[in-house]
Amino acid sequence: MKERRSPTTSPRKRPASRVFDRHTFRELLDDKGLSILDFSELTGLSYSGLRKIAVGTRQPSPHVYRIIITHLRLGEGSLRVPADPAPPRKDAA
Repeated sequence: MKERRSPTTSPRKRPASRVFDRHTFRELLDDKGLSILDFSELTGLSYSGLRKIAVGTRQPSPHVYRIIITHLRLGEGSLRVPADPAPPRKDAA
């Protein structure tokens, strides 16, 4: 029998091959003399969301990423770096 999914069930996401470069993001803010709060007020993005992006607990959505690179005057892939490979799986014996 075929499994039925509800319309609200999202498909499994594959791991991202490139992730947001939070270290460069923070360096760029420091170079411009901006705090996360200043950048939040400048862009209209929430402080808490930007803080989570800056510390690495959240990846920006494509829309938020475009706002960030536009305000920092960067190219499209400027703040994307290769994702760390997944740690090797330990097989249960």
